[in-house]
Amino acid sequence: MSLQDLCKMRRVTAATYSPFFFDNQKAGSLSSARAVLGELFTTAGGPPSRVLDVGCGVGTWLRAALDLGAKTIRGFDGDWVPGEELEISSEAFTASDLVQSAKSRALAGLGADRFDLALSLEVAEHLPENCAVDLVSLLCKYADLVLFSAAVPYQGGLNHVNEQWPSYWASLFRDCGYDCFDFIRSRVWTRPEVDWWYAQNVLVFASGRARAQLSREFMPVSAPLPLLHPRKYLLQVAAEQELRQALVAATAAPFPGILASSGQVIHLERKIAQLRAAPMSEPRPDVREDGITPLLEAISLYDKSRAHAYRLGEECNRLRRMCADLQHARDTQLESLGAEQRQAMDALEDKLNKALARENEARRVAAAVTGSKSWKITAPLRFIATTGRRLLKRI
Repeated sequence: MSLQDLCKMRRVTAATYSPFFFDNQKAGSLSSARAVLGELFTTAGGPPSRVLDVGCGVGTWLRAALDLGAKTIRGFDGDWVPGEELEISSEAFTASDLVQSAKSRALAGLGADRFDLALSLEVAEHLPENCAVDLVSLLCKYADLVLFSAAVPYQGGLNHVNEQWPSYWASLFRDCGYDCFDFIRSRVWTRPEVDWWYAQNVLVFASGRARAQLSREFMPVSAPLPLLHPRKYLLQVAAEQELRQALVAATAAPFPGILASSGQVIHLERKIAQLRAAPMSEPRPDVREDGITPLLEAISLYDKSRAHAYRLGEECNRLRRMCADLQHARDTQLESLGAEQRQAMDALEDKLNKALARENEARRVAAAVTGSKSWKITAPLRFIATTGRRLLKRI
């Protein structure tokens, strides 16, 4: 595989959002949404009535909003979102070109409608940088309260073209008259059900009544901290270790022009860093037949392996959450069965108590009868009658 083929493959991959892409993120997105929105709704005085999501994907955040008490939802995203995968009703979803919507600063069919909350989670990095101001203005147009997150530099992901630090986005919202409130990240930072990219990036922007509500408890921040989540850090460390091992293995392979020395490994690392840093539209620096192309092929395989490992990891997370749900259902069923068994035992105990009561009553009556004077007086007659019956039987 040549460098040109590698670049072409990456461009094609970056332009494709397959159903697997959405299915792979659904479980983690839903659990994250419930946790994050739960914190926001509690702080903001209750669930908002009307919620808008720009870049909603299959609608997991809107579904979580409904579960937590929202009444009306609207979601917008590209026409590549598979309709059969939607977590919300098809009437609540509108296929839309987000780039064009941002540039026109309007969403189809909304007009001058306003919402209590606007969402845009891990979307902004997928749009060109020249759309950033328009996207922020679009969100501010429709709501005084905005829940926002976007990938930080070198976070990585499918078709990320504008990764920025949080202060970049805070400055754009500030230009629209919105203050930044950074209270959710600390609350969900260590919660395992929240995907690390949401815990790392999620911020709240507010104006008007929403700002007044949040200002009662929190101070706005002008420049939110550029944080890196521990789970992302560990992934990066593991990736660096794997890359070094791949480079060392590659230098020991019988590729022409590669020397198995530590100095050469560092030299190759620098060249690969240059190759990766250069935009794909520009010529790659210093690409010669000195062993770089075979290494690029090895790194390509490494990237695909990491992507596959990521998908497997997400599948494991999905299965883990499914197991937790099944365990919860099992516990609930066991509690229900336990209640039924307790009711059955209570019914049996009640029957036993009634039988014992009848027996005690019969004993009391029998004792009262046998202890009476008439019973004692008639005792000889009962004896004669009993003895007479026995004699008659013998005859």
